[in-house]
Amino acid sequence: MSFKDIKGESSAIAFLKNAASGGRVAGTYIFLGPSGCGKKLTALNFAKLLNCADPMDGEPCEKCPSCMKINSSTHPDVLVLEKEEKKTEFGIDVVFEAIRAASLKPYEAKKKVYILDGADLMSEEAQNAVLKTLEEPPKDAVLVLMVEDIQTIPATIRSRSQIVKFFPMPPADIEKILRDDHEIGAKEARILAGLSPGSIGAALENSKNGFLERRAAVIKLLRAGSIFDFDFDRMKREDFAGYLDIMLSWYRDVLVMKAFAGEKADILNVDMEEEIRRDSKKLSFEYLDKAVNAVADAKEYLDKFANPKLTMSVLGIRLEERG
Repeated sequence: MSFKDIKGESSAIAFLKNAASGGRVAGTYIFLGPSGCGKKLTALNFAKLLNCADPMDGEPCEKCPSCMKINSSTHPDVLVLEKEEKKTEFGIDVVFEAIRAASLKPYEAKKKVYILDGADLMSEEAQNAVLKTLEEPPKDAVLVLMVEDIQTIPATIRSRSQIVKFFPMPPADIEKILRDDHEIGAKEARILAGLSPGSIGAALENSKNGFLERRAAVIKLLRAGSIFDFDFDRMKREDFAGYLDIMLSWYRDVLVMKAFAGEKADILNVDMEEEIRRDSKKLSFEYLDKAVNAVADAKEYLDKFANPKLTMSVLGIRLEERG
């Protein structure tokens, strides 16, 4: 896939193309934006453009050995680094290997490119190692830090990096892409677009992973007051986060419907308008406000690596007290 396949990020792509064509490539970039908006695909295409043997109009040719190796993840000078699956932080061992390799001359590329996917999760040791590298940057290497929250990156690193902003995609654009490019039905596309905040990547993933079935089950139990009958023992941390997102979308929709007093409201769960309307008449503003805050607090605790089962138990108690 090339730059033209990335939807909704024309300003970021134009900036990177101009940097490459003008020979003003920075040593470090921070790609800032929500998950699933195309940051990784943009980074890989930037790596292709920097190393392409025959670029055309700011696009990599996709045919030269360099482009083909990057597309197949076999280029020795272009690496995507990620947090180890069972660890909560992007550790010094992963970052150190990239820094060590960046200090060496490229095997065959014009520019080595190292992409740190999820750099928000760098440990303090890893951040210090990156900072030390930025103080004496390698001449032939480019480091791309992909983050969702700029505040997780120390100011000392931010000040030495070029920040490239990526923006959430409007739901209408996501819906159109799902229908036109991926042949997803209009009703399903509309639901997925509303529940995938600004991220075509998230919408596509949710179209394949049984998300809509899980959402229906969660909302049914939530409305019945038995959401916490789920067997939490077998869930991964990301599963907990997904359930909380569904709960938050439901309470948010009910609150919005209540605020609009039954008029046309901008809801996310667009296929459940009647159920949302009924709950908006039953539940008070006070309860809905406190329920939203309780779920948001639980999400924050999970983000800080709190125990998932304990977090959900506390949430259950808070929701029962406020019911």
